[in-house]
Amino acid sequence: MVAVDAATVAALIRVAFAAQSVVTDPLPSALLVTEADLRLVLLDNRLLFVVCGFVETTRDTHPGYAEPTFVNMERRLTAPGKP
Repeated sequence: MVAVDAATVAALIRVAFAAQSVVTDPLPSALLVTEADLRLVLLDNRLLFVVCGFVETTRDTHPGYAEPTFVNMERRLTAPGKP
């Protein structure tokens, strides 16, 4: 996936969530912190998440492997009106 695709996907996601007709108050935690586990070998997927604002938090290993096989990433948001 190229960066142009990432921008298009991100724009589609924003449009989809903007169409939500019900105001969520208070915001669910999923809107404040979003987490993703991604396989290390899938570099394009990891780059897409970085472009979308995710940062690597930890690396973990699947059972049976000596080296890390996946990365944990998260994106933190702030609630409206909060810093």
